[in-house]
Amino acid sequence: MNKRVVLIAGGVLAVLLLAGGGIYVGKTVAHNRAERLRDNTLVLAKRYIGQGEYQRALDLLDRLLVQNPSDRQAQSLEDEAVRAMKGQQAGKAEEGSAASAAAQRLSQSLEQLGKSLQQTASRPVQVVQPQKESAPPPSNENAAERQQREKAQRVQALINQGIAKMNSGDYAGARSSFQSALGVDPDSAMALAELGESYAEESSSPGSLSKATEYANKAAAKDPNLWLPHYTLGKVYDKTGSLDNAIREYGTAARLNPENPILPFELGKIQYRAGEFSSARQSFQTAIHLDPKNEKAYYDLGATYLQLNDESSALAAYRNAVAVKPDYANAYFAVGELLRTRGDFAGAEAAYRKAVAITPGNPAFNRGLAVALYFEGKYQDAESYFLNTLSLEPNRAENSYNMALDQLKLGKPQAALQYAEAAVKLQPDSAPAFYTLGQVNEAIDNTDGAIKAYEKAIQIDPGYLSPKINLGVIYDNSGLYDKALANLLAAYQIAPTSIEVNNDLGNVYLHSELYKEAIDHYKRALAQNPTMTLVRYHLALAYVQSKQYDLAQTALAEVIKLDPRFWDAYYQLGNIYYQEGNKASAKAIFTALLQKNPGYDKATEIQKLLANE
Repeated sequence: MNKRVVLIAGGVLAVLLLAGGGIYVGKTVAHNRAERLRDNTLVLAKRYIGQGEYQRALDLLDRLLVQNPSDRQAQSLEDEAVRAMKGQQAGKAEEGSAASAAAQRLSQSLEQLGKSLQQTASRPVQVVQPQKESAPPPSNENAAERQQREKAQRVQALINQGIAKMNSGDYAGARSSFQSALGVDPDSAMALAELGESYAEESSSPGSLSKATEYANKAAAKDPNLWLPHYTLGKVYDKTGSLDNAIREYGTAARLNPENPILPFELGKIQYRAGEFSSARQSFQTAIHLDPKNEKAYYDLGATYLQLNDESSALAAYRNAVAVKPDYANAYFAVGELLRTRGDFAGAEAAYRKAVAITPGNPAFNRGLAVALYFEGKYQDAESYFLNTLSLEPNRAENSYNMALDQLKLGKPQAALQYAEAAVKLQPDSAPAFYTLGQVNEAIDNTDGAIKAYEKAIQIDPGYLSPKINLGVIYDNSGLYDKALANLLAAYQIAPTSIEVNNDLGNVYLHSELYKEAIDHYKRALAQNPTMTLVRYHLALAYVQSKQYDLAQTALAEVIKLDPRFWDAYYQLGNIYYQEGNKASAKAIFTALLQKNPGYDKATEIQKLLANE
């Protein structure tokens, strides 16, 4: 009988085959990876700017600024992208930024995929205010009133001129217009507010932010009911990492201008980053109420629901995002992540396919689709998307690791070895990668290589259960029971209720002829799941070896009841009946076995036994 017993095929692997970096461990490794990701992101953002893909560049840069609001290179590139985009789209208000990081608690699950919102503020819609020249002046207007009216018109015309210039990226020209407006009316709160906003929008440099603060405070002092200076101050505090102050100022702006959907949207993003998730939810809901077509508000609402542990509402929010914007790849990806964690791999596959169709060059999207296909058992289909991911990110260890797992499932252990070795080379401190290398070596019958890989995995992570189990089984199969017990007892200390650990311990004790201990651990395994026929069969063997035949008969009869095709249980039960002299029962069991499975490997032995009766 093969002593190796695998009860949960692929169960441990499933935990590690993540869509978002699940195999990376350790703060130093994570930091180095983050630095590489930052450098690559900056290069890609520069490329997008050069190609005129400004929004894609901004999306990338916003992710960096979420992680580090003081990243000067990211700030500088963001300013460049904003200026270029405004030059391309003169007269249009900038669209609201969206959070695009999906996964990490999930993927990581969602590896994960971390759930944070972008820092860069959206610009509220500002339009050039129309001159009201169509209305004739009052007939009884005196000279002073006429002068005041004409003065107000000149100020408004200059402010409108400045807004138009700012919308086209001409910040210096905009400030000239606003200063001219102040030359006409030094007390114009709106001119002061727009002047401050021009500094905040153009740059995140300390000098610009200082000027923005100066003019915004002057504007607020002139007109306490004006919303724009509070919005500008909120933006400044946001960029300098003063979240409490940013929340206060954005909240004031939203209160003073309750019909502007951008303001609660920006407020919600800051509240999210400050960990005020209930408040963020309310703000995003307000933004959606004011603008039901804001797909980014739905997306960020979904991320907020995840932080509130409400995955059903998060899923609904992400689905609303793609309903509003059918080409919203990040939202499809988020839907896929949530469905995958629920075990709905078919639904996850459909969502991931949407994301990949929209953005085929995104490695996370390809990885997510590959993972869903893997868990659906579609290993051949999964292979192509894992290969896509590997070609897009050849130096990411997780991609080689995932390919090794998929090649094992496809029955290609030699190919799996190539990828498993690449994974440990790329990530030499990854215990899961070495564990997979051990599995691959077992598949190619390289027991020594498997032992070395498993021992390395344990050296990296002494609390790692799976390599201890596999080492225990290898040593058990080799007859090295002391070494097997050492590894499996260490595993038992980590997971005393594990079916696999208790079953394997029972096997070692059975082979060591320590039947009492074997029976104890088989019972512990069955206490977790009484329907495990293989464990119950092993328990029956321990009863047979300890001459507890009545208990053995009961256990074998239960195995046959649970699985009528468990042929060895028939054979063992027939043998017990025969040895006890109950030849009629033995003949009945053996006859039933041969009728149901004429090709049973011990059929000849049974036929000879029956012929002698």
